[in-house]
Amino acid sequence: MWKACVEVQVTREVFEERILVQMIFEGRCDEKLFEVFDSYYNREVGRSLRKAFYTYICYKYFIDNKDPDEKFFEYFEKDYKLGLKMAEICKMSYLSYLSKKEELSKEQVDNSKSLIYELTDLNIVFEYYKRFSKWFKMPYIIMDKTIVDYRTSPKNKVFIMYTIYDGNGEIVKTATEEMSTVFPGVFVKQLIMFYGDKVTYTIVDRHLENIVHTDEKQIALTDTDIYNDDNKFGQINGMLISEKVGREDALEELMKNYEFNKTVSQDLFKLL
Repeated sequence: MWKACVEVQVTREVFEERILVQMIFEGRCDEKLFEVFDSYYNREVGRSLRKAFYTYICYKYFIDNKDPDEKFFEYFEKDYKLGLKMAEICKMSYLSYLSKKEELSKEQVDNSKSLIYELTDLNIVFEYYKRFSKWFKMPYIIMDKTIVDYRTSPKNKVFIMYTIYDGNGEIVKTATEEMSTVFPGVFVKQLIMFYGDKVTYTIVDRHLENIVHTDEKQIALTDTDIYNDDNKFGQINGMLISEKVGREDALEELMKNYEFNKTVSQDLFKLL
């Protein structure tokens, strides 16, 4: 019907709005949906419906792992630049999409930095943020964390069973903890790990009497995964790496800097 209206040039934004709303209500996420949205978007109308459309598609992308049309994030970038207020799920999805790219434009780098710092202030953090570290400095709250995330129905309770091992294979911590909700259906657990540490974990997804255990996974922090910045966390990682590769001169220098910064911090706190 919509194509027939296009052919006789009687398509109106109200008709397209109704089609989009109906398709979203039906849970559609296919080529025809994006075809209608493309026509609707080019009329530069309906900011509220465009915002709802972004939220719907981003939820499908982030939670259900359904890739949108290749032009979708181009639309998103244009409206974001125009100041359209986006839901958190849209920002999370856009960053996830960009994190998989090898190259970014300057505008995309600027958008990424702004959004990561904005979401971090809301304590919405993900491991994939660290992939942007080659373009800009990460917030400190991300640098000293290894972040596990899991996506499922927002009605479920999600737990993580994990064991952290140090570089010598000794157990540092074993625990079962409920994962935090950062958005309906998105659960995270922040772990503090250092160079050489390894964590093995299983996710327990529970809804009423139905319980699902995921396969065991593991994360190991190597010298390519850690960020030995100037902060306390980075200095400790730097010392661990220097010790492993036998750089006693570097280790001694890092230890001096660490002790100096520690003393300065203590003196500052005393003054406060």
